[in-house]
Amino acid sequence: MQTTDVVNAYAADHDVLVSPVTRDYYDGGNVSGCLAANNAVARLTGITS
Repeated sequence: MQTTDVVNAYAADHDVLVSPVTRDYYDGGNVSGCLAANNAVARLTGITS
């Protein structure tokens, strides 16, 4: 499991809980991944079908 440098820096002085991904994973670091993640949330919450 990887965490970003920002999370590692924050964790040096704060408690951080990291959980493994157990379902679908979307890469929010690019436009298509971010759009796919938003569409998945919309479907799960009933905003769209």
